[in-house]
Amino acid sequence: MVTNNGAVNPVVVTIPTPQTVKNLTIQDPTVSVAKDGVIKIIGPFPPELYNNPAGGTDPNEVYLEYDQTTSVTVSVFRV
Repeated sequence: MVTNNGAVNPVVVTIPTPQTVKNLTIQDPTVSVAKDGVIKIIGPFPPELYNNPAGGTDPNEVYLEYDQTTSVTVSVFRV
């Protein structure tokens, strides 16, 4: 995923981890993207940790959360 932050403040991206490892919750990683047009590449997202589980909401999808979205552009791609 490529995030371009054109805002005047940094943006924080949180990647929720719906899976567990040996019944332990995994802390959701966060990435700070600096202000003023900074571009940051985030990923990869291993499916066994980040994909939503089968049978749940949006199975096999990865969620991303932003603390703000004004002037933030996101591009997602698969390699």
